[in-house]
Amino acid sequence: MVLKTTTCRFSGLRIYPGRGILFVRTDGQQYLFINQKAKGLFNQRKRSAKIAWTTTYRKQHKKVRALAARAAALRVRGAEQHGQTRGAARVGCMEECRRPEPWELLERVRVVCAIARS
Repeated sequence: MVLKTTTCRFSGLRIYPGRGILFVRTDGQQYLFINQKAKGLFNQRKRSAKIAWTTTYRKQHKKVRALAARAAALRVRGAEQHGQTRGAARVGCMEECRRPEPWELLERVRVVCAIARS
């Protein structure tokens, strides 16, 4: 299922169906904003290229390329793996590393309480 998204006229961010504020000028031109903050800045006639969180600012100041390059490098390199893989690990090591079940924790608490009482 594909959702049809539109972009905010001020910030350039994606607006999903059922979200956003529609502003219609007297000449019939429609502006769709992601939130009241974007609409208010638009009404104040602020330039979106001077506001740091907008996509036009990020494109103008070359912030997008750095993020895209980092994501591409992660895709090419893959996630870093530390230590042994699960297949090569010893069963004993896996038993030590696994998260204990709730009933095992209760038994440990009972043992500690019994030792403390005596």
